[in-house]
Amino acid sequence: MNLVSDFVFDDNSKQLYSLIQDCPDEFKLSKYNHVFKGYDGSSGFDIPSKLNKEERIYFEKTIASVLKTCNH
Repeated sequence: MNLVSDFVFDDNSKQLYSLIQDCPDEFKLSKYNHVFKGYDGSSGFDIPSKLNKEERIYFEKTIASVLKTCNH
């Protein structure tokens, strides 16, 4: 089940990549900068594998909550 269209995902990916390029110093200060190291906006397939255990648990709970909301 897609929560956003491919177009929206691609657009968001391009925006994120632009922000990373335009504000590299601020990006280095972000909590999840390690997850997006090497990110070029073309794909995010490897992002989950870069999360540590605590981050993975947080995102799994958040995703479950969003899916639950969408299914109602």
